[in-house]
Amino acid sequence: MKIIFIFFSMFLSLICCVTPYSLAQESPYTKEVLDMFNLAKDHYYGILIGIDRYSDPKILPFNTSASKDILALDAILKEQYGFKNKILLNEQATKQGILNLLYDFSKKMEEDANILIYFSGNGELERLYNYGWWLTVDSKSDDVLTYLDQIDIRKAI
Repeated sequence: MKIIFIFFSMFLSLICCVTPYSLAQESPYTKEVLDMFNLAKDHYYGILIGIDRYSDPKILPFNTSASKDILALDAILKEQYGFKNKILLNEQATKQGILNLLYDFSKKMEEDANILIYFSGNGELERLYNYGWWLTVDSKSDDVLTYLDQIDIRKAI
């Protein structure tokens, strides 16, 4: 199973500069993109997570349009590339909810499946040890035990 991680909302800005007309048709670049990532046409899936409202008021969202961005990306991936996506937005994007979705996906995927995981939300990076976390909707400010740790993400998939 191939897994492609995309964590940055800026990527979405690049691929969402399309018109409604182009969403209705397959892009002339579809084949090149599929070939670039070596994606099989019928076996690719997306896990799209967007958080623009955190339950802890001390956590200010990095991207205030994460939900809208996720829905736009969902449409592009489905309509232009044939992805089968699962989406978690805001209140659904708890630490447990994300881990459960990742784990369920990994159990059900075919051997030749390709998964794109896109997280649009806040994160923390410990630069000294190059260690990171995703901040889920239920994360508490300054409490790393409530963050979703990169090791747990890897274990789940």
